[in-house]
Amino acid sequence: PGMALFTKNRSVDVLLQDWSGCGVLVMRTGFYLGVVELSNRLNAFSSRQRSSVVGAWEMSGDRTKAAMLQQYFNTSAFAFPGAGVPGNTARAFIPGPGAVSLDASMQRDIRFGERLRFQLRGEAYNALNRANFGNPNVSRGASAFGQIGSTSSARILQLGARLEF
Repeated sequence: PGMALFTKNRSVDVLLQDWSGCGVLVMRTGFYLGVVELSNRLNAFSSRQRSSVVGAWEMSGDRTKAAMLQQYFNTSAFAFPGAGVPGNTARAFIPGPGAVSLDASMQRDIRFGERLRFQLRGEAYNALNRANFGNPNVSRGASAFGQIGSTSSARILQLGARLEF
């Protein structure tokens, strides 16, 4: 058994002792994206035709989350380069949204004699329940061009019990 907590209440000490926990914090930047045309009129062996940049594609960082989801980048900054003309955009130059996630678990092992052990375990995936957004639509000409329409999973909680004998 672990060390007593000395709360002056034996029942509380027994309930709170011998717990262990761990966590995994993931913080990542977004993947870089490139804008492509919805239809390919390059007449080459490429599956996609890149768009052309005709203005400033970056937008202010002090917008609301709803505004960012509706228009992640300035969609009017891109134009069709022309039939048979490759666009002037880079393959990947727009940073996508990053993600932050904390997965945590706690468990307690309770021994009953020498051969019997009971384990109680609780786990939380995305414990902070932070909304991590998917990449925006980068196909110029699509109705959702520049919009973010997906998120990763919400918080998931699970409990488990195990008896070893």
